Amino acid sequence: MIEMFSQFDATAARQAGLLPLWLIYNTPDSLEFLKEMLPQFPSDNRLLLPLATFSMTPDLVPWQAWESALAD
Repeated sequence: MIEMFSQFDATAARQAGLLPLWLIYNTPDSLEFLKEMLPQFPSDNRLLLPLATFSMTPDLVPWQAWESALAD
């Protein structure tokens, strides 16, 4: 379970016995940290809960980059 700090589901993590990876925002540094941590996650069982935002900030990573990181 990969979540943003403000978009998390503590109940799901607890009930499923998952240890989530909490990222800060949908930013390049969070994406790089995720890539470093992915070897710790089973490749066939990853759930990303990104931060839903309607603001297009200059440091917002496009969805395609997250999708690509999780597909590798």
